[in-house]
Amino acid sequence: VDIKTGELIGLNCYGKEKTKRLKEEFGEVDVCEAYSDSMSDIWIFKLAKFSYLVKKDRIIRISV
Repeated sequence: VDIKTGELIGLNCYGKEKTKRLKEEFGEVDVCEAYSDSMSDIWIFKLAKFSYLVKKDRIIRISV
C-alpha cells in the first residue's frame, strides 16, 4: 500500500495468499504466535501454535 495515497500498489495479499507469500519468502517456518484484528486471517492462524484475535483493547486467544 502506498503510504501517501493508501492505494494498493502490489498484488492483493488476502486469505490463503498470505500463507503462500510467507512460504515463498521464508520457506517452511514454525509460527509460534499469530495476531490479527480479522478472522479473515484464519489461514495464518492455522499455521500458528497460538492465535489471538485483537478487538479494540482486548486480545482473545482463539483455537482454529
